[in-house]
Amino acid sequence: LSTFMEYLLDYASPATRRVGEECVRATLASMAPQARQRALKMIAKVRGGQRDVYC
Repeated sequence: LSTFMEYLLDYASPATRRVGEECVRATLASMAPQARQRALKMIAKVRGGQRDVYC
């Protein structure tokens, strides 16, 4: 998810970004709590400007 978010932030059009972020939200909602927390931390790093975040 962090790589997908990276793409959305760096390259996606506004419309694609909206759809992609909804996909990310839906995926996060379906994840187990521990995995979701890990993914949220990685996404926060990407939103903060870091790239190639893997863990």
